[in-house]
Amino acid sequence: MTAGRGRAPLRFAHRAGGARAPENTLAACAESIRLGVDALEIDVRATADGVPVLMHDESVDRTTNGRGPVADLTLDRLKRLDAGTWFHPRFRGERVATLEETLDLARGHCGVNIELKIGQGRAPLSPPFPRHLDPALLVHGVVAAMTRVRFDHPIIVSSFEPKLLALTRAARADVHLGLIAKWTTRGLSAAHRRVRLQSVHLHTRLAVPRRLSAARRLGLSIFVWSVRDLNLMQQMITLGVDGIMCPDPALFAQARTA
Repeated sequence: MTAGRGRAPLRFAHRAGGARAPENTLAACAESIRLGVDALEIDVRATADGVPVLMHDESVDRTTNGRGPVADLTLDRLKRLDAGTWFHPRFRGERVATLEETLDLARGHCGVNIELKIGQGRAPLSPPFPRHLDPALLVHGVVAAMTRVRFDHPIIVSSFEPKLLALTRAARADVHLGLIAKWTTRGLSAAHRRVRLQSVHLHTRLAVPRRLSAARRLGLSIFVWSVRDLNLMQQMITLGVDGIMCPDPALFAQARTA
């Protein structure tokens, strides 16, 4: 999935478009699709019963009226929570979305970038794992959802954690994989050799010419996150990145791409 040299960068709705509707919900997805994005960028975690759902944080505390880690709650329990009122009262009753529901909604409209999330994301993954935090459980659920939905746009699976990407590559040989980098691009070449990356997803602070050139030499598409204002968006366009992840997709219409 790439914009191609000389073309406008791909437009990703970061956290499904969390500036316009509750992040990582079907309401945000629908609004971003209406605004014509090329792809939804969503965060996915596994429930206690192994179902991939959209949730950025390890716990549901910030974005629902519930409490506790996603990994400790079943899908049935999660579906009882209100995932919209925290953002605005008009979203009262918005439910936690499953990955499969999201793919069904996006089908025929745009691509999807699935970011794999597990635990707190502060330390490398290492066994032994409790079952509800086993990376294989998350990857199995994501690949199963991708297989069940007859999706006709590109799907990207991304993560900060190369081990999650390796598990995904083993389970689905044809999937587009992207490594996310926030503080450094050290280890990018090694990860590319290990799992055959197609893209690198850089925090905007890392989007400087020498890093972009290094990624280009590896043949990788370059997507940047999270772009929250028009000035930064213009800077990224000038740098020639392949895709921009923005929580407010309405900004894309204001950007100059030529």
